[in-house]
Amino acid sequence: MKKLFFSFLITLMSLYGLNLEEAIEELKRNNIDIQLSQTQIGFAKSEQNRKEDSRYGKINTFASYTKYNNARTLAPITPPITSTITTSDNLSTLGISYSVSLFTGFKDKSDIEVSKIHHSLQENIHTLTINQMIYNTQAIYLDILSLNNSLKATKSYLKALQALEDNTKKEYKYGQKSLLDTLKIASDIKNVEAEIIQLQTKIYTLKDSLSLLIYGLTKDIEIFEEINYFNIKKDDFKLEDITSIKIANVNIKKAEQKYISTKSNYYPKVNLNTSYSNTYGNGDDETISMVGINVNWNFYDFGVSSELVEQAKITQIQSQLNLNKTKQEIQNKINESKNLILQNKKLLDSTKAQFDLSKKTQDIEKLRFDEGQISIDDYLLAISSAEKINAKKITSLYTLLKSKYYLEYLTKGK
Repeated sequence: MKKLFFSFLITLMSLYGLNLEEAIEELKRNNIDIQLSQTQIGFAKSEQNRKEDSRYGKINTFASYTKYNNARTLAPITPPITSTITTSDNLSTLGISYSVSLFTGFKDKSDIEVSKIHHSLQENIHTLTINQMIYNTQAIYLDILSLNNSLKATKSYLKALQALEDNTKKEYKYGQKSLLDTLKIASDIKNVEAEIIQLQTKIYTLKDSLSLLIYGLTKDIEIFEEINYFNIKKDDFKLEDITSIKIANVNIKKAEQKYISTKSNYYPKVNLNTSYSNTYGNGDDETISMVGINVNWNFYDFGVSSELVEQAKITQIQSQLNLNKTKQEIQNKINESKNLILQNKKLLDSTKAQFDLSKKTQDIEKLRFDEGQISIDDYLLAISSAEKINAKKITSLYTLLKSKYYLEYLTKGK
């Protein structure tokens, strides 16, 4: 008994019962795509910091030891030249230097702006990834719920057939029903049992898919929440707030900064270099300090810079066209999604009415069968029709819910 209880406890612990909200929270914590997207944000932020820090130049320390074949002065000879200048064939040097770009034709500023924009871009991509994974979770979750309810309806149909089979066998025993009636019911029972196995297999497969999506590995997941309704989101969103539109807008800003960066090739580059060092040899030392400004101007590069600027202009045009295209595609998808919701709503209302009618028909056909007015085939057809319409009604409900979730995904921003 203790072993049985322990086994049952282990089984319960291995199951992960999730409602939809919990499934989404687990997804955000464990999904691999979301985690990878998050690392891209961190990388982009680090790159932004690197670009900003590079404005302040670099400080280096240096040291050296050199053995010469003849004596050398500790420092370059400068006037006045005297006989007291120290020389040595063993020279050691310690020093520090600082270098910084004073002017780069606005390239450094542009590069910093590009890195900030790229960081913003990665944040929006991360949001888009989360929204996509959430919708995928919602869709699979609803498919499982739909199949679970279809499975319940099919099992209910099986119970009705089994009860009918028991009654028919009794009536056959007393000569009220034929052997063909019992064989017909038995055949239908086998078909329904096969259908149940197919539904169970689909459910297991979808649960594995949901587990892989959420955790990246297969776990036994139990779905225990029934979703009855989901309100249609009101038209209170703006296209500019939709994440995919934001990404297209960010790419326009990125292209603009790239254009500014390429134009820096037409400007001179000004760099500052300073150093301070001591050279030691023969018991003496010399201090050397230096400050220098270097100007480098690309006077002519045979059209390379102009081609880079032209390419940057084309990239700007492409990014603007891509924004317009994205807006059109999103608007089309939103319109299609709204129309699909209305269509699914009508289909659900229709299947509800069909189901109510089929249940009434089934009750009438049962009375007629009991009175011997119709054959077993007619009665089984009535039962089968009612259960099939019930399964269709359930499927219509979750199809409607899925289309509503899709509209929410399309119009969702940050």
